[in-house]
Amino acid sequence: LEFRRVLFRSELFTGTLDPKGSTFYSFVIGNPDPVRVTLASVTDATTGAAVTSTVRLGFGVPDGTTCATTFSTTTASSLAAQYLSVASAGTFCVIVSDPGTVTKSLNFAVRIIHS
Repeated sequence: LEFRRVLFRSELFTGTLDPKGSTFYSFVIGNPDPVRVTLASVTDATTGAAVTSTVRLGFGVPDGTTCATTFSTTTASSLAAQYLSVASAGTFCVIVSDPGTVTKSLNFAVRIIHS
């Protein structure tokens, strides 16, 4: 019987999303293991108050000045991961963008857990 100890990294991607805008974050996965992406919070950029606005959250690979998504969903913030999958070792990205409903600047926080 063999035991394997897996150390997971937790990264926090924060930023501001403007109407009709997008922003992405690249990171490296060292081993083919589960990756979890959670839109943890969305707040009003002016007041700091939590909002129930939805944004588009995507996962994929960097492509020049953007993130070419293999998964995307329109979602509000949640305590549960919106994306969970096994990813191979390599460079990946998460993108937050306006699905066409953002009317004022929003601050966001995305938690990424991977090996």
